[in-house]
Amino acid sequence: MLLCEDGADCLFEDHGESIHLGVLLGRDGKVERLLEQEKDVNEKWDLSGWTPLHLAAQAGNFKIATVLLRFNADKSVGDKFGHTPYYYASQARYDWSYIFHETKYEHAEFAS
Repeated sequence: MLLCEDGADCLFEDHGESIHLGVLLGRDGKVERLLEQEKDVNEKWDLSGWTPLHLAAQAGNFKIATVLLRFNADKSVGDKFGHTPYYYASQARYDWSYIFHETKYEHAEFAS
């Protein structure tokens, strides 16, 4: 990613406050630190209605999805079209049915 090569990733690590951007950059540690500061794990983008979990699911980022779920991300929230994060994971052909349907996701096995 050109932004990361230009240092955007370093700037975000030091000063960023957006969970969505952390998910997009794949910064699971930063996402976790933001959530520990009680940032809203279910915050929606205005135009799309996407939550950070929608982004993680669409990108196939299981590690960040697990972090978000540990902080009580809502698996059932729909975007402006009513689509859940599971919908986007399945559209991208990621088999995450167990993570979205299990009540104890932390016990699920994942093969990348």
